[in-house]
Amino acid sequence: MKDSSDSSTLTPKYDAFGPGLHFQAEPLLSTLIPYIQNKEKAFATSGDRSLLVLVAGWPHKPDFIQAQYNEFIQLIKKCFDQEDLETKNDGILPAVYLYPSEALHVTIATLSPHIPSITASDLSHIQHLFQSILTKASQLPIWPNKPLRLQISSSQIGIKAGILQWEETTGGILSMRSSIRQIIQDCQSTHSQRDLDIMSKVFIPNIVHSSILRFSKVPQTSGRVVQERFEKLVKPFLKEYFADEVVLDSVIFVRERTVFMHIPKDHNHILNIYKVDGDDDKDVQSS
Repeated sequence: MKDSSDSSTLTPKYDAFGPGLHFQAEPLLSTLIPYIQNKEKAFATSGDRSLLVLVAGWPHKPDFIQAQYNEFIQLIKKCFDQEDLETKNDGILPAVYLYPSEALHVTIATLSPHIPSITASDLSHIQHLFQSILTKASQLPIWPNKPLRLQISSSQIGIKAGILQWEETTGGILSMRSSIRQIIQDCQSTHSQRDLDIMSKVFIPNIVHSSILRFSKVPQTSGRVVQERFEKLVKPFLKEYFADEVVLDSVIFVRERTVFMHIPKDHNHILNIYKVDGDDDKDVQSS
């Protein structure tokens, strides 16, 4: 299992690369072009990929964060020259792709990586495998039994993405990640090699963050200029835009058929909901 955890702190810093002085394009962004071209249907359709994730903070209440986020994004735009923000007439994405508020989320764990083409039987097997793992993890004593509480901590524009970083003040997300690790470790002596190979691809982040932008190509604005603008125009005002604590009473097991949570909120994508509000019924099937 891929693991970048750091148990020494509740929310390790996103300092593997730090602020980007150069940027890298994300190849998977090109798969969003059909949805970006028709924004009205962008979140009412789905692609043919399959990525299984456990996420928090999605779907969020639009009136809670949408206005603040959309205003904040206007500040982010000022960090780049206009040519990096423009969508070309030929359908090519702008160099700097900014997430819509509907796609904001916090990844607890990426359980299965993107598979461009997968048989129905293989997908069913993988989904049931991780459904079982998550259900067992949610029944462990260390699984949280009270809502998660997120407060904005920092933000940065890194080499590959821009993020909002959160501090989860209850330790609940850390406990969830530990629970998943424990169940996967317990499976090592009881499951087939096929299942062990699948579980070996699980990735658990070591931070609590929401991605807000990625690059379809290397921007024309230099990294130095971007970071200077970010320090002046964004960082001093971050907590003004995200002053309120975010309280979450559940996490969601999701099948991403389109990358970066550009998916509708329906039963084809929401596979299960795990409550963390103290109720005995922690495993609630979505309708």
